[in-house]
Amino acid sequence: MWVTRQSRQHSREESVDSWVCEVCGFDAYAVYGEDYCKVHHLTPLADLEEESKTTLEDVAIVCANCHRIIRVDCPPLTIEEIRQRLQPGRNLAR
Repeated sequence: MWVTRQSRQHSREESVDSWVCEVCGFDAYAVYGEDYCKVHHLTPLADLEEESKTTLEDVAIVCANCHRIIRVDCPPLTIEEIRQRLQPGRNLAR
């Protein structure tokens, strides 16, 4: 599987092991028969230097639902904050 990022200056491809959401474990391939995910930058792009290169360590693979929830707040919620909200028996209301 490959992640491709294109910018004005370059494009790159890197191999990833799985497209399963790193937050909730949703596997789009198992459900839809398609490898589909969003890639969430752990450091917002606006906070990066213009010449920064993104690596797989800089991103998290997440499903569309988790990506939306991460971006509800400014600054965005962390992957761990969203995982904690998904714990069984936890009240999801703020």
